[in-house]
Amino acid sequence: MKKIYITLSLLLSLSFTYAQSTWPYLVAAGAGITTVNTVGLVSSDLLVISDNEIYNAINSQAGGGSNIRLEFNKYLNGTWTNLADITTTHNVGRTILRKAKNSNDIYVAYSHQNTNFTNFVIVKKFDGTSWSSIGTEQEWGHIYFDFQLDNNDVPILLGKKSTSFQFMKILKWQSNTWKEIELTNYLDLRFFRGSSYVDANNNLVFLKNSVKTRLGVNYGSVDIDTLIGDSVTSHLEDVRTTPYSEAFFLLDSNGNQQFFTQTQASGTGSRLSLYKKTAGTWALVKTDTSNFNLVRNVAVANTGVILLAGVEYGATTGTMYDYSNLSSPVYSSPVNSEINHMRFTKNKIYAFIKNGIVTADVSNLTGISSTKEIAVNMYPNPVSTSLTIQNVNSSDVRKIEIYSIRAELMQVESNTTNINVENLSKGMYILLIELNDGSVGRTKFIKE
Repeated sequence: MKKIYITLSLLLSLSFTYAQSTWPYLVAAGAGITTVNTVGLVSSDLLVISDNEIYNAINSQAGGGSNIRLEFNKYLNGTWTNLADITTTHNVGRTILRKAKNSNDIYVAYSHQNTNFTNFVIVKKFDGTSWSSIGTEQEWGHIYFDFQLDNNDVPILLGKKSTSFQFMKILKWQSNTWKEIELTNYLDLRFFRGSSYVDANNNLVFLKNSVKTRLGVNYGSVDIDTLIGDSVTSHLEDVRTTPYSEAFFLLDSNGNQQFFTQTQASGTGSRLSLYKKTAGTWALVKTDTSNFNLVRNVAVANTGVILLAGVEYGATTGTMYDYSNLSSPVYSSPVNSEINHMRFTKNKIYAFIKNGIVTADVSNLTGISSTKEIAVNMYPNPVSTSLTIQNVNSSDVRKIEIYSIRAELMQVESNTTNINVENLSKGMYILLIELNDGSVGRTKFIKE
């Protein structure tokens, strides 16, 4: 049988060296958050324009549940200032801050419930003095949504317009009204913060994260679509994931495109997968299992370093990990708090915890954007019994994982380059290699 030689991109990564719980606060503990009882960092956001200009929003209330409001703060050239707050009738769900590209206006989109416990999403604009509403509040099926401003500062909402899954839509603010654009819907289709971005051509690129059915079996699916004007074009269909995954874009200023999915694993922990676009093609490059109950935030530096933050099983305090090393956290919150937001600038990372904003210098880091390609000879392909990987020493192999196209883990090997696949069913599979130096690579093969 003819040998097939496949080139694998081995992605090199370095870990953070910062000691846990030693990151300094931006100004001081408690700065940037007024003296109120915070409901929770889930109902908050952190907007970092530069190292000298930062905004936050947090759902706050005074003792006894009165005076419920969204509190806004601005950090400018070393000083925190409380901006005008927004009073609400019920606790806020998700909150997303954006700054206009063509003015100094700040926009916020947030979900909340009215007195009948119906979910709504509201968009407001801050002109430096006061908040004004963008249209009327929109009835929403749940608290999840995403929010963007296009390059002309047109507000765009993505989410569920009713409790029925058939009503996922994009809403664009046009001619002083919310114009609805319908989407092709599937079971449990959701948008999350980070599900979309606006490209240089002013098109909205977005992930549709859903559950589909084939031959009576549910599977997770991620589609990537683009809104061009008022028309939706699909350019990546049906990337198989585990059902009920969450998907987020990871974009850096160098133009590297990645997306990340997480799924509750059986028992305790979350399954994490990273997909990267190289030469116009999306491919799965890394899959791991973490001890997180749920990953709250994912962020990528311009160096390529990816950070994950969440709360691990059995814990109440948030921890942060470099994705290249899930065995040792790079930061743990010094207070009983989640780490609910992480934002990078060129030189620093900022993280939002319960009693303030902490920061660390990351300008000296390099990450997985630094790549080394080696030619790896794999044969035979298609294969019936045994698969051999050449040009890699078996002693250098930390782990080999084989996944079905539905992202189901089928087989794990270590310290070998000869893999018995006789027990696999016929079909296409994804093979991931991780070497002892942290490098990873991927390819596909067909089992006869």
